[in-house]
Amino acid sequence: REQRDVLKDNRTALLWLQYHYMVDILRMLIKAKRTGNWRFHLQALSEMLPYLAAAGNNLYTVSVLLYLQSMSSI
Repeated sequence: REQRDVLKDNRTALLWLQYHYMVDILRMLIKAKRTGNWRFHLQALSEMLPYLAAAGNNLYTVSVLLYLQSMSSI
């Protein structure tokens, strides 16, 4: 935890930490699909939303948001 706080001052280290977090989200999505864990699947998609929006994938962002809203109500 302390090392992570120290590394946040370094721009390159921050980039790698963000990359690692994105890979963790993808791993979470894969694990959710393989295990059939519905809540885990929805959580992974919701954590993916900011990255989709930041990348400019507006159609994917809106589609995932609508999907999450409709599937969360089930």
